[in-house]
Amino acid sequence: MYGIYARQSVEKKDSISIEMQVELGRSLLPEGERACVYEDRGYTGTNVNRPAFQQMLVEIRAGHLRGIIVYKLDRISRSLNDFAKLSEELERHHVTLISYGEHLDTGSPMGMMLVRMLIMFAEMEQKTISARIRDNYYARAEMKKPLGGAAPYGYHRDWTVNPVEAAIVFSLFQQVLCGKSFDQLAQMLNGKEIHSPKGKKWTGMQVSRMLRNPVYVKSTAEVHAYFQSKGAQLLHPPEEYAAGNGCHSIRKGESDVIAAGSHKGIIDAELWLAVQQALQQRKPSSSAGSGRLSWLQGLVLCGHCGQSCYVRCNGRGYMYFTCRGRRLGSCKGLKALRTENVEKLAEGVLIKEMEQLLEENTALREEQLLRQKEIAQKIAEIREDPDTVEVQLTVLERLYQSRRGKKRAFNNSPVNLWKACSIEQRKAAARLLVKNIIVTEEKYTLILR
Repeated sequence: MYGIYARQSVEKKDSISIEMQVELGRSLLPEGERACVYEDRGYTGTNVNRPAFQQMLVEIRAGHLRGIIVYKLDRISRSLNDFAKLSEELERHHVTLISYGEHLDTGSPMGMMLVRMLIMFAEMEQKTISARIRDNYYARAEMKKPLGGAAPYGYHRDWTVNPVEAAIVFSLFQQVLCGKSFDQLAQMLNGKEIHSPKGKKWTGMQVSRMLRNPVYVKSTAEVHAYFQSKGAQLLHPPEEYAAGNGCHSIRKGESDVIAAGSHKGIIDAELWLAVQQALQQRKPSSSAGSGRLSWLQGLVLCGHCGQSCYVRCNGRGYMYFTCRGRRLGSCKGLKALRTENVEKLAEGVLIKEMEQLLEENTALREEQLLRQKEIAQKIAEIREDPDTVEVQLTVLERLYQSRRGKKRAFNNSPVNLWKACSIEQRKAAARLLVKNIIVTEEKYTLILR
């Protein structure tokens, strides 16, 4: 069976749809072959953290696919590093890659060479585009213009203040000083305790970003001094940051670049600075994955919205994964997924990975066995020597017994080892081998590190 992979990050009039990509892929199917379609909508090609793509990798490793067909190579990845890893995976499992747009087939050495060259150029193009966008941001920031894209919440498209949304933003800044968490504020917004127009659904992360965004501050000399104390690079003279207008922030490596804006600020400098101080005093959350209800806590993501899932108990001993976004009102997806079903899938994958690790140590086991035989032979020789020192014999016998014990422990099966693990040991093993598990009601996709 062949796999047809299609990806589209953003739907545009001039871009080829996923449906068309699939149809073109079917046209390249060898006669009599069946196809399994994998679709990723709304995912970028800069990395491979995509549910359908990861599911396709699972099928490849299981030996279910003979070939992969794509419309163009950049549908798979724009990263040469990611593509190099995929190429090794495909070669290891004898799976060919066919591209409709480039007329390439990795079944031949020439095809593989051309594919790698094209991916290299695609990565170069992506970096060039990113650099051009970044340069454009700097140029606009230096002219005190908006950086591009849609205006943030609280403003109209022309960057004039939206009174209704501005009142909501102001309320959020006030509430955070009362000790409200980001998730609590998102629940208030989604529950209409604070009126949110246009049916917008909020998450704690979105609220956090809003509260830290300098675009809302009515800048003053104190704000300018605050940016300086944080080591930010300031693009304009100090007086430009004291005119009551908002500011723009651009990330540059590990530091920020702050530019004075020409739009009107919403939040008074005193309130904005007080909120920044309050947020800095908050301890970062360290509870992710710290629960004891499931050894997969902190690794499970909702396949509908991408937010993390928490474990809840129904009071009768049954435990379920539930989307955190659903609790916040920003997702209508995952409600109750039995933890034991997800754990069973992960357990099978982890045991298989453990078996593979043990197989790679065959040479070490053989070396230990040889050493054990040498020690046994040495003991026999010493026993035949009438001048044997008792202490020497005792040491060798203890070493021999310890080698036997190590051999028995080493040969213990991964299944038995896993059954003997505590929940903390299983949790540690899962975090060592598993990056995420993306779940929906219909399927689970486990992404290894």
